[in-house]
Amino acid sequence: MKKTIKRNNVALGTDGGTDEKSGTDLDVKMSASSNSRPVGQLKKDTGKLLRRNDPEDTSRRLKRATIELIIERGYGKTSLNPILKLTGLSKGALFHHFKSRDHLVAAAFTDLLEETVIDFEGLGLRLRAGEINLDEFLDELCWLISCDNFTAYMEIAVAVRVNPQLIEAIADNITRFRDSMENFWLHTFTIDGLTIEEQGSRWLIVMNVLRGLAFQRSYGERPGNTDRVRNELGRSLFQNVHVNPLDEQVLTSDILGAKQLQKHENKTTLKPKRS
Repeated sequence: MKKTIKRNNVALGTDGGTDEKSGTDLDVKMSASSNSRPVGQLKKDTGKLLRRNDPEDTSRRLKRATIELIIERGYGKTSLNPILKLTGLSKGALFHHFKSRDHLVAAAFTDLLEETVIDFEGLGLRLRAGEINLDEFLDELCWLISCDNFTAYMEIAVAVRVNPQLIEAIADNITRFRDSMENFWLHTFTIDGLTIEEQGSRWLIVMNVLRGLAFQRSYGERPGNTDRVRNELGRSLFQNVHVNPLDEQVLTSDILGAKQLQKHENKTTLKPKRS
């Protein structure tokens, strides 16, 4: 049965084809790039892309392949050789763009952080514009963390804790990501009776709940668990919460920034994995 979910006002199907080698749904194995393509298509397009000899394209392909393999195998089993095999590139080409595997993973992780913020902000903009209500927002929020982007994000976030080189490479981006997510919640909602600091603490709890749900889905969750978490979010953590209206002043502010707004309009969001 075909299932759809709206992303940026576009209904996306989840009944795609199958990768013959892995037997994996190609809709699930989309990459975290704004020009996401199934893994199989990445392999088919390799020759054409190599002829372009575009440094930016090469970097993008390496990061996309890294993310795809982390989703498929996990961070610990993602080494350079499978990345090179998937992209059809040489070690020389890889090391021309990235000093090491850690630098490549850090760059891919930075892309994931940026796209996670864009996905959340895009969902918040739809809520504030009145395109969806709070219940629909919560439904899509729970499915958003089930997409491949968030799976890879969580895999690398865990690895960062025990890898000093990764920590150093992405420390500044992690700080910006946390600030951006806090701004997202505070600009999207107001909670009655709480100071700004107390509201920030509430949204930190919400993010921790969502991360926990993402972990459970990655390692196999109990049937109905997502629905229970979603209902509890609405019942407890979103009580006394008001949606801040979207006005012209907000649209022209630097909450997203012109480049980020443009990226949000043009990007192709990964399809969530429906259970």
